[in-house]
Amino acid sequence: QKDALRVAVGASTTQHSDIEYRASLVAPHEIERAVVNILRLEEPRIAMVFCATRASVNRLHANLMERGFSAVALSGELS
Repeated sequence: QKDALRVAVGASTTQHSDIEYRASLVAPHEIERAVVNILRLEEPRIAMVFCATRASVNRLHANLMERGFSAVALSGELS
């Protein structure tokens, strides 16, 4: 890029105090089941799950809805 700018919004080492971040190591073929199991175990009031592709968003959304979760799928294809 030419004349690129770096924009800093805040300290990169601090997190929002009202957001809890978690990471889990899961085998690639077990990701969707792991998400369901973690949501059942933790019972969060609100959760946001990120996916790499629109197809995986749709697949996970269907999986969550099938198991009784109230879920909304958001992706770049929405207007």
